[in-house]
Amino acid sequence: MGLDHTLSVRSKVDTSQEEILGTFRKFNALQGYMERLYDVQNMVDEIIPRTTIEHLNEIATKILDSKSDEVSFELLPPTAGFFYGSTDCDEYYYEDVQLLQNVTRLILDKYSDELYEIIYWCWW
Repeated sequence: MGLDHTLSVRSKVDTSQEEILGTFRKFNALQGYMERLYDVQNMVDEIIPRTTIEHLNEIATKILDSKSDEVSFELLPPTAGFFYGSTDCDEYYYEDVQLLQNVTRLILDKYSDELYEIIYWCWW
């Protein structure tokens, strides 16, 4: 058991076309961020605006540039929860932040709002 979550894009033209771009395992800081912004439900697609992806990319970049626990806890703090895993800013946290930066950059560079919707999905 645990927290699994994804960031994906789905075609607005053909809604059967969905591509998972990032899969996270117990990246509770991302889950906490989404819970603060949206009414995130277990196993329900949450369509999120491009501005959220832009903000997450900025946050990830600042965290990776600093590699500071202080900056990490300020911008994307770990979130405690049932099955959410560690609340440390350890090597696994920074690996997840790197993946988040890669996925958000890919979304921003490759997928337009006119043709795709961005989806956050989680299971715990």
